[in-house]
Amino acid sequence: MAPTLLIADAPPDGPRQSPRPVSAWEVQPRVLVVDPAGAIGELLTRWLGAHGYQVVAVGSLEAALAACQITPPNLLVSYRSIRGGTPQQLYREVRSDPRLRRIAALYVTSLDDGRELQAALRAGAHAYHTIPFDIDLLYEQIRALLATTEGWLLPPSALDVRVPE
Repeated sequence: MAPTLLIADAPPDGPRQSPRPVSAWEVQPRVLVVDPAGAIGELLTRWLGAHGYQVVAVGSLEAALAACQITPPNLLVSYRSIRGGTPQQLYREVRSDPRLRRIAALYVTSLDDGRELQAALRAGAHAYHTIPFDIDLLYEQIRALLATTEGWLLPPSALDVRVPE
């Protein structure tokens, strides 16, 4: 049986409601990593998994869209090149689906090309991160993106901030 905890729903303009049970599945952020080479996906699967996140890594546009339909992630992390399309196509598809449009999106690139970054942001990425990256900084950026997703709860381990020395 999955562990549960109680949270109280508080509508913005109304009284606080009774607590309701919430499963661990609802509390663990789901991250979908789209990386054709697999290196970023493997790194993020290990790192975020150790911090209480559920991570799925895929390599193509088609697999990413299918994964979003099956179990929508809370965060979509995509590398600058994906098989079968572009991250911009992925963001447009996600943003056009009412069920998926609230997914936070992070664009990861090895280039520092302003036009490329603008195209990703205009297509629906919420932020970008360049490679090589500092894993602690990337983790904080992921935490910030998830924290701004309406109604999202971070796992307790996500509140442990490691400050670089």
